[in-house]
Amino acid sequence: MARVTGPLLSLNARGTLGGQVTYRWTLLGQVAQFPPRPTKPPSPAQLSARAAFRAALALWATLPPAQQAKWKAAAAIHKLPPHNLLMLEIRAQATPPGIAPFVPR
Repeated sequence: MARVTGPLLSLNARGTLGGQVTYRWTLLGQVAQFPPRPTKPPSPAQLSARAAFRAALALWATLPPAQQAKWKAAAAIHKLPPHNLLMLEIRAQATPPGIAPFVPR
């Protein structure tokens, strides 16, 4: 997401806008360019992490509304999105795939 303070290419703009153009600061000033594209395929660790997040989001979607409410309340205390707290607890509690961990206090 682009962060803009003032008009583009003036005071301070950086980031990618609409996936089409990236603004960044160089020694020559503001530069607009095509967004960088990965040149290598994802590593096995990246693929594993992505699969873990997909599994956590799928688990979140299957939780009953009452349990989701408990996770949302716990996430508000920790100032995190509820699905991120769920992912942290899955890893911390080492729960098997498809089983929800205990809601932290």
